[in-house]
Amino acid sequence: MYALGANPWIWSSPVDDAALAVIVPRLAAWGFDAVELPVEQVGDWDPVRTADLLAEHGIAAAGVCAVTPPGRDLVCTDAPTVASTQAYLRACVDAAAAVGAACVGGPVYAAVGRTWRMTPAERQACYADFRAGLAPVADYAGERGVAIGVEALNRYETSVVNTMAQTVELIAGLPANVGIMLDTYHMNIEEKDPYAAVAVAGPHIKHVQVSGTDRGAPGSDHLDWPRLLTALDKAGYAGALCIESFTADNATIATAASIWRPLAESQDRLALDGLAYLRGVLAG
Repeated sequence: MYALGANPWIWSSPVDDAALAVIVPRLAAWGFDAVELPVEQVGDWDPVRTADLLAEHGIAAAGVCAVTPPGRDLVCTDAPTVASTQAYLRACVDAAAAVGAACVGGPVYAAVGRTWRMTPAERQACYADFRAGLAPVADYAGERGVAIGVEALNRYETSVVNTMAQTVELIAGLPANVGIMLDTYHMNIEEKDPYAAVAVAGPHIKHVQVSGTDRGAPGSDHLDWPRLLTALDKAGYAGALCIESFTADNATIATAASIWRPLAESQDRLALDGLAYLRGVLAG
């Protein structure tokens, strides 16, 4: 059975030491197995303190989420931006290693919201830029036992990779610790058949984020969750499933994630209903 986790963004942004001190004990008490740990800015939370907090409450770090606001880019940008983005990603790797997270995942190629048209030749050049920019970070991560999960986003948030097939192409030739962070919300928008897309991602899957098709609770939407979980099982995935949604209380993150209305009765209910639904499906 998959470990089930949640992202503190459901309740708080930024995710810092103070937020984790409140959220982690609650997740453990509710029966979650794991937590995702976003790094909006390096130093928001202390890795040593967080590792102790997780151990105290018997909850695992399912992964570290890399965050790419404007200015964090590895493609179609200048050398100083690439260098600063690489330094940020190395810091995410260090944080993951410190808390025992197996993966750093996110749209590590370009800033969320950055979109532009590309000819086929320009896309190939963009993908080559990415491989060159990520390769030294991948080596650094590999030396520390950490994977990099590249996340495809929907067309309104990026024009670099929107589908699993594109992401497999993007990471081709990179070290084996580079794979895919699969996000069901984006797949629902972009994949003609999200269940077949899981098979395309297949052995490359490093981490999985789940939410309803409206970014609410899994199970409150139209996705066929038993079919999706069966596809993940057939693909050989054995990691955590982490519920990712966002608080509307922080204007920056709510705008970035297009959270314009409540997605559940409360943020607690979003997490608890999703947990209960997924537990039921997995038990069935």
